[in-house]
Amino acid sequence: MRRHEVRARLDEIVAFAGVERFVDQAVKHYSSGMYARLGFAVAAHLNPEILIVDEILAVGDAAFQERCVGRMRHAANSEGRTVIVVSHSMVMVQNLCTRALFMEEGMVGLDGGVAEAVRAYVNLGQGEDSGLILLDAVARSGDRRAWVRQIELRDSLGAVGNRFAFGEPFEVCVRVSAAVRLPDFILGFSINTREGQVVACSNHYDALPRGALEAGEHVFRVVVSGLYLAPGTYAMSWAITAGNQRESHDFLPDCGLLHVEARTLEAGTFISHFDLRPGWVRPPLKWRKEGVA
Repeated sequence: MRRHEVRARLDEIVAFAGVERFVDQAVKHYSSGMYARLGFAVAAHLNPEILIVDEILAVGDAAFQERCVGRMRHAANSEGRTVIVVSHSMVMVQNLCTRALFMEEGMVGLDGGVAEAVRAYVNLGQGEDSGLILLDAVARSGDRRAWVRQIELRDSLGAVGNRFAFGEPFEVCVRVSAAVRLPDFILGFSINTREGQVVACSNHYDALPRGALEAGEHVFRVVVSGLYLAPGTYAMSWAITAGNQRESHDFLPDCGLLHVEARTLEAGTFISHFDLRPGWVRPPLKWRKEGVA
């Protein structure tokens, strides 16, 4: 983009990136997220014939992400431009794309419809389908100063398994090893749809005090008192990071599966929640009708 073109569209670019308050600040002092937002804003206003977007929605707030999606849709649908989206978010791929390439180890594994490519990606990353998740062969990353050794799921009766009734309480037992003493750490997990959308997450700070993790073996237990998710199959991801979240000790994406079944522990309870209404959460809401005075 030439200097006069930048000047002509500067206000648009700055507003799109959402950095109006920092426009007079040197870019070298921007955070990585601000830098990425500004970079996408400039690219979005170049009007290129081909726009390649690589995981841009990993930065920015919901409003910025919505502007990005809107801009890409406008470029593809209204302006007739080619938009190539590189992403691990199957939700974004499904929302934006009309054709998909599934890449596996640098090679094209599938070139075809979006649904077919998403299915291939999800099946590749399918975690262990068991209540006892042994992590020896699971894909992971991190410096391994601490790592998750084993994950065990137990239902409300104490039986090991990964199939639960709608709203059924269950427990997760996590065995962790630390090679060295960590002065501060975070152990957490997320529950995701098979397309990669996070529907619930937690870490040990939610209930335990901050502190060090001594070298050696540790056991953590998480009691989920009731997870009112729509019936279906979900994946669990686990991670151990430094307390400042800048260092990853162990990251296990979609390492295990859990199934929410269309049944309840009490027959006839919340059966209406098992229909095909949209959304992932089915909270047991109580309705009442009051007379009009």
